[in-house]
Amino acid sequence: MYSSISWWRRGASVALGGAGRVSARGAELRLAPALPADAGHYACAVAAPTGPAARRDVDIQVRNPPKISPFMFSSELTEGSSVQVLCGVSSGDKPMYFTWLKDGAPLPANLQIEEKNLNEFSLLMFSELTARHSGEYTCRVSNHAAVVNYTATLSVKVAPTWTMEPSDTAVLLGAPLLLRCAAKGHPVPLITWYRRSGGASSLVGDSGDNGEQWEQVGSAEWGAPGGLHAVNGSLAAGAAARGLQGLYRCLADNGVGPPLLKHEHFDDDVTLSLVCHCAPVLYSHTEPPAAPRQLRLGGVGSRWVRLVWTAPPAPPAPPASLVYTALYAPLRTPGAATATNLTVHTDHRYTAQTVPVSR
Repeated sequence: MYSSISWWRRGASVALGGAGRVSARGAELRLAPALPADAGHYACAVAAPTGPAARRDVDIQVRNPPKISPFMFSSELTEGSSVQVLCGVSSGDKPMYFTWLKDGAPLPANLQIEEKNLNEFSLLMFSELTARHSGEYTCRVSNHAAVVNYTATLSVKVAPTWTMEPSDTAVLLGAPLLLRCAAKGHPVPLITWYRRSGGASSLVGDSGDNGEQWEQVGSAEWGAPGGLHAVNGSLAAGAAARGLQGLYRCLADNGVGPPLLKHEHFDDDVTLSLVCHCAPVLYSHTEPPAAPRQLRLGGVGSRWVRLVWTAPPAPPAPPASLVYTALYAPLRTPGAATATNLTVHTDHRYTAQTVPVSR
């Protein structure tokens, strides 16, 4: 004959059966699932065919791990706003301990994030959001049963700011042209270029102040005559042509706050210089033409200037035809902001271009 094994719960008058959530089958005691109410003392009794029965008491503890209630950050948080997020538990044995992580590491002290912990929840407070607060935030809760985590993403929307602000540009005819424009923000700003249009028929994308009309540029094939091409937010052309002169607008927009807008145009405060381009002549001269004399300012408008100078002495016959081109560059003088500050340097730069001889 074999020994018989029985399981008893302390205080019960009947041994546990072989069916149900709490059951006993031979030497095995099953709690499926184990509940806090199942904790307590149990006895295992073994009766032999001969001799006295053996009995052993066991103490069962049912531990309840923390269960974190899901939380999330708003998707519309912008730089400068404040926000709080609550990490709470719906069940779990006490005491419980809360810890916050950012991107898997302890919260950086320089972000000035405040924590408040109570028995069953922890509050994380941001008084003024910046782009540096964006990241993955993990609430970690531990007790004597387990350690559990819950993670939510904070994405702070940041309005565009210039990283490379456009400025007025002067370039020689035929030289490569590059108008630089770059901005940062979150989401990443979209850079769009416009050019002030000559009429409504050429309007493509935008209308400016005072009835100005603007057309979007940057879609022409690189290197095509008069073509412009967008390169990493900047505007470029393989060779500058007269048809590319004008007023351009760089627009940086990511849907957060007002778009950044910057014009590239002729400043009122400029330094003017002359470059001589010699037209084709019948004979070439080894000596370049003389520089123009008595260069002075003849008039100033909001978008134009008139230069007056005295022609140099005529070269030996046969005469050469001279064409002068005025180049401009922004002045870096602080506070120069009006047309009255426009000056012409008498020590202007002067170069002569050698042109192939036509026979």
